Amino acid sequence: MDFTENESLLNYYESCLAKRKDLIPKKITLKLIMERNLKDENSNTDQNTDDKIETKANELMKLTQIHLDRENIDEIDNLIEFLGDVRNLYLQHNLIRKIENLEFFSGLKFLVLSNNRIEKVENLKQLTNLKFLDLSKNLIECFEIDELPKSLSFFDLRENKCILNDEFWQKFLTQSISYFINLIQLNEQDVTDFQKEKNENINYDDSLKEIMEKIIQRSTSRQKNDRETFKKMWIEKKYKLEFIKQEFNTRLSESFQK
Repeated sequence: MDFTENESLLNYYESCLAKRKDLIPKKITLKLIMERNLKDENSNTDQNTDDKIETKANELMKLTQIHLDRENIDEIDNLIEFLGDVRNLYLQHNLIRKIENLEFFSGLKFLVLSNNRIEKVENLKQLTNLKFLDLSKNLIECFEIDELPKSLSFFDLRENKCILNDEFWQKFLTQSISYFINLIQLNEQDVTDFQKEKNENINYDDSLKEIMEKIIQRSTSRQKNDRETFKKMWIEKKYKLEFIKQEFNTRLSESFQK
């Protein structure tokens, strides 16, 4: 084997090793949050390391937008310890399996969890100010709509197993109309388009036929009841006339005898 072949194999080995390292799960730490969300300021050389960390920690508490995407994070943890009133949170392209520890961010409005390994929709209903939620490209198979906050205006579920389940999807579409307060887009498509598609799938000929059958059935039933009522009334009147006739003949006979 010559040098060129050895070099190619070495490069291939190093690239495979790098890919394996890229998939090693990471935890959310103060250092990671600061590296991703604060600019490195070295202007104040008089500050020691501890003072710099404290200063950056105070700056973190003021941030409303946090980026922690593409970091191989496998667990949503430690956020509440380091962050304040977060409004926008980006956690896409990680290794997250469970939605958790977000209920303390009551002011959260924008949450991106796409391209993770999430299997279950949970722990979101407490986020009553959430407007945008991206759960696309996960492993979600099924869930109840009441696991979501009613405040959602934009919701993305694309490329999840549940979308392929026609029974689930049709049920979700039907429920979403009345459940969400102001849903505008679903899977990056206007909700009005979904409603239009649903209406187009209705067979109006069958619906009209069904309505006509019900009208005829109701009319037939009414006619039957009318006939029975008339018959009953006619019998009652007949008996009454016969009684009057008999009474009249009796009185007439008594008058002749006198």
